[in-house]
Amino acid sequence: MSASSVANRTIALSGMYQAAQCVIDLATKGECDPFFYESSIKSLFAFEPESTLDVFGGDLKNIELGIKGVRHFYDQKGTPNHQQMIKTLLSMIALHKQATKEQDMLKVIHSRLTHIEYKQAHFSDDDNVIANSLSGLYQDTLSQLKFRIIVQGNIQHLNNKVISDKIRALLLAGFRATLLWRQVGGTRWQLVFKRSEMEKSCQALLDHIQQ
Repeated sequence: MSASSVANRTIALSGMYQAAQCVIDLATKGECDPFFYESSIKSLFAFEPESTLDVFGGDLKNIELGIKGVRHFYDQKGTPNHQQMIKTLLSMIALHKQATKEQDMLKVIHSRLTHIEYKQAHFSDDDNVIANSLSGLYQDTLSQLKFRIIVQGNIQHLNNKVISDKIRALLLAGFRATLLWRQVGGTRWQLVFKRSEMEKSCQALLDHIQQ
């Protein structure tokens, strides 16, 4: 196992964590960090990345929230956020496993993402409009699978259309990051048995950001 492969898995897992944390924040608080929300959403339109980091704009700062989250993930064991996080991450992995059996669906997702990107570039770059389009894509595809991700939070926030659209858009971004994580060798068992390795890798990435 090379250091680079560990770094790639850490980057991808950080993308998963960041999307999941934004989902949790929106569901429970009604808001999330706008910079990291946008960074997660932009990853959906990285169609031909040359590296793992390119999916997230080629800059570790774009997933700093996720890297810090993974770094301290095990320290939060037993807290409400940790319980929600582990449930959300495992749900993303389960959804990915089921979705990869539906190749036609994956083609539809890719096709509609390219259309949304075109619409964003030429007609509207309003965050709410893009979130609505991504939410519709999620509802038409991944949410039709037998397994569904259940988001828990404040019912007032969950019933707010603007917030619920952003949550579904982030779940789509989380799916994208999970697909990336699996592509670079990530497995659910690494979440349990690779604590030291992941913490060291996260710290190395954070040190690089601070340079």
